[in-house]
Amino acid sequence: MKHWIFLGLFIITSITSHSQAVINQSFTYKVTQGFLDSEYQLSIFDDFAIWEQTIAPELNSNVPVSGELKNNKDLLYKDYNKNKIYKGYKISGNSFVVSDSLRLLNWQITNEFKNILDYECQAATTKFRGREYIAYFTSEIPLSEGPFKFNGLPGMILKVSNINPKKRENIDSEDIYSWECIAINSSAKTKTLEYSNHKENIISISKDNTVITWNELKQKAHKLAEVKKKSMQTLLKSKIKSGATMTLTKENSAEIYHEELQTTGLTIKF
Repeated sequence: MKHWIFLGLFIITSITSHSQAVINQSFTYKVTQGFLDSEYQLSIFDDFAIWEQTIAPELNSNVPVSGELKNNKDLLYKDYNKNKIYKGYKISGNSFVVSDSLRLLNWQITNEFKNILDYECQAATTKFRGREYIAYFTSEIPLSEGPFKFNGLPGMILKVSNINPKKRENIDSEDIYSWECIAINSSAKTKTLEYSNHKENIISISKDNTVITWNELKQKAHKLAEVKKKSMQTLLKSKIKSGATMTLTKENSAEIYHEELQTTGLTIKF
C-alpha cells in the first residue's frame, strides 16, 4: 500500500510541477495579416494571457495598390476567470472594444503532422469569421492556447494560416493571414502586475468605455461604411462624372466585419 501511496504522490507532484513549468511562458510569433508583417508575443499567466504587438508592422509584397500603413499597436486580453477575450478595433477612424467568448472555434483534428521548433505538431482545421484556417498544435506543451483568438485544442498552437488565400484584385499577390511561433521563452520572468492593467487599457480606447459584442461591431461597421459612402459622394459629386465609381482602400483585419470593405474594397457610385 505504501508503494501505491508513494506512486500516487509522485504522479500528483509531477503533474503539478509540469503545470507550473508551462505557466508564465511567452511565445513569439511572426505574423502576416494581409499586407502587413509584424511580430507579436503571447504571455500566459495563471488567470489571463496577453497578446501584444512587439515589432511595428511593415508593408509586405501582398500590399494592394491603394494600401497604406496604419501603425496602431495591437493588443488583446484573454480573461480565464470570465472566459472572455477583449480586443480593441479601429474602423474608419472610430475605436471600439469587443468582448468575445474564450471558446469561439470548432476544430476538426486531422492526421497531418509537422515539426515546428522541434515539437511534433498535429493539424486541425476550422472556419473563423470569413476564412478557413489550418492550425498545428503540440501536446508536448500542455496549454490549450495559441496566437490571437485561436485556442481550444489539446495542446499549444504553434502555427495558424488561412487555407487557399484569395487572389487580390489588380495585383499579383494573395490575401494571406498567418501566425507562426519563432521562439519560446520557457524561463520568462515577466511580472504579472505589469500586465494586470492591460484589460483596462484596452477598454479605455473606446470613447465611453463601452464593451460591445461582435455582432454589434458588425452593425456599427456597416453604418460607418454607409456614412463614408454618402460623405464621399457629397464631397466629390461636382468633380466626378455621373455613373462613375470609386473604390476605397480595403480594411486590413483577420476577422471580416464588413464583406465589401474588407475583400473587394468599398465601392462608391456617383
